[in-house]
Amino acid sequence: MKIALVFIIVLLVILPALAFTVRGDGVTLKSRIQMFLSFSLSLMQFFLSLLTIFLACSSLSHEVREKFIHLIAVKPIPRWQFLTGKWLGIMVLDAALLAGCGGMIYGFARYLKTLPPVNELDAYGVEQEVFTARAGVKLKPPEAEIAAGVEAAIRQLQQEGRLPVNPDPELEQRTREENRRRLQTEYLTVPPAGGVRVYYFRDLLVNRESDQVLYIRYRGSPGQVPQDEIWHTQWLVGDPELRTRVVLLEQKDPAGRYSTVMVPAACVSEDGTLRVAIRNLDGYAALALTGDEGGMELLYQLGGFGWNFVRALALTYCRLVFLAALGLLMSSFLSFPVACMASLLVFFIGIASGFLTEAIENTAPLGESPALGPLNLTLRMLATGIRWVVPNLSACDPVPAIVDGRAVGLIWIGNTVVQLVVPAFVLGVLASVIFTKRELAQVIV
Repeated sequence: MKIALVFIIVLLVILPALAFTVRGDGVTLKSRIQMFLSFSLSLMQFFLSLLTIFLACSSLSHEVREKFIHLIAVKPIPRWQFLTGKWLGIMVLDAALLAGCGGMIYGFARYLKTLPPVNELDAYGVEQEVFTARAGVKLKPPEAEIAAGVEAAIRQLQQEGRLPVNPDPELEQRTREENRRRLQTEYLTVPPAGGVRVYYFRDLLVNRESDQVLYIRYRGSPGQVPQDEIWHTQWLVGDPELRTRVVLLEQKDPAGRYSTVMVPAACVSEDGTLRVAIRNLDGYAALALTGDEGGMELLYQLGGFGWNFVRALALTYCRLVFLAALGLLMSSFLSFPVACMASLLVFFIGIASGFLTEAIENTAPLGESPALGPLNLTLRMLATGIRWVVPNLSACDPVPAIVDGRAVGLIWIGNTVVQLVVPAFVLGVLASVIFTKRELAQVIV
């Protein structure tokens, strides 16, 4: 329990200190609250994860090392029940600490909200971009139109004699993919010098009668630079044919970062469709809403901050459930130091598995770099093994969503249960089998 006391004291000191020391960008209250939530939730997750691993590895190893397990082994208690009791004890402690730390963070966040904002825009950002739960819909090209365009391009190439009527399957697949990427890029690019593109966001769960505000976040691809590095655009939001509210906005937004366009929910039609027409007033640069560093997304409110925060804590608890089962499995056949090292290795790989998998998958495809061929194959096999063996803990991290006011949905929680809680049950069964067959003492005749 000394380890638990140390971690509890550290959290009790750090969390209140963060509330009074973080400053964000040094100007706005919104950035200060976001930085506090980011740092405090991340530290809470990290320390509780380490505490869970140490407790799970030490509780069983300590019983075996100090021979206390002999007092239990001679009693008619199945060893799986003994392990289950250990796991439940750790889970009860984790639940209490998570509730306590989460309540402390929530309270300090509410306290920071009472501080005076810089201006009305800052106050609006705190209320509508932090203390909320918003859903996001990314702009994507319509698959049916893109598929029809690809077929038309293939027929045109065949008519012009640039593609055989019965081409090689590999050539045809490559041609289709090239045309699909070209059409998607054209769809997501607003031409310069007054060019216009019309986009649609569909199936929106928005109350049109409320005073709710929708947020359209966009960022142009860094490959195109407008004059004076400012995107000068006009936005016509709404559909006059469907008798929705129509607003005309003129924007001057800096290039190279995300900008926000705010529109009323009354612009959405009765079937949940929002029509957005963009006119690019820059004379030379095309506004490309493509790539990993560009794009457009619509954000709208789904609920409040409080229950969203609770759901975020539920995601964190799922991680602790998995780590407790992992620690007990390792300590069922390893000593305390080795069990801790093995559990920590899995933990850190799980945190970085998303980054590692993405980095390895972005290496050159096989055959494009003969010198790196064997190494490339080895790295890809390693990435596949990590993906199957170690859960991606970074995919179950709710901190970015809470900081950005994004909704932590029940589907996300359900997926996390499948990815972490179900494997934890499997690890627990495996730990029970190993510990049951483990010889705790030698018979000397």
